[in-house]
Amino acid sequence: MEPMATTRVPGERREPRRTSGHRHEDCFPIALMRKVRAAVLSLALAALIPACNTPTLPIPPPIVEPLMAPDPATGLVEVRIERSIPEKASHAIALNTATQHGVIEARLVDGTFLLHVPAESGDYLQCYLLLGFDEISQGTRPLRVP
Repeated sequence: MEPMATTRVPGERREPRRTSGHRHEDCFPIALMRKVRAAVLSLALAALIPACNTPTLPIPPPIVEPLMAPDPATGLVEVRIERSIPEKASHAIALNTATQHGVIEARLVDGTFLLHVPAESGDYLQCYLLLGFDEISQGTRPLRVP
């Protein structure tokens, strides 16, 4: 004789299969702990995300010594930028806004960055300080090359 097929009546509850003496009541504390752990982790992550996006104070523009006229032989203007944030500033940038050419310098001469930027009389330069590789100062107001 063949086994008889059983039909399920809609709305009828089925008992879960029990294997090796496992009881369903034992799962509740484990499931509760998992939910509590997930909630705590979610709250911790939610608290950390705004901390990463908090605004910081802007870094002031560098102090630049008065510019001299370009050297007629080379067409370069000497720019001296003070290292106004001694413990942090690692590089100085001078950008010719007319040509969009710039110079990045890491060497210090007597505590100032010395840059030579291609420029003509009447061009404007803007200068910045880099602090490491992730922060940059505000730019100076445009400085006119004499």
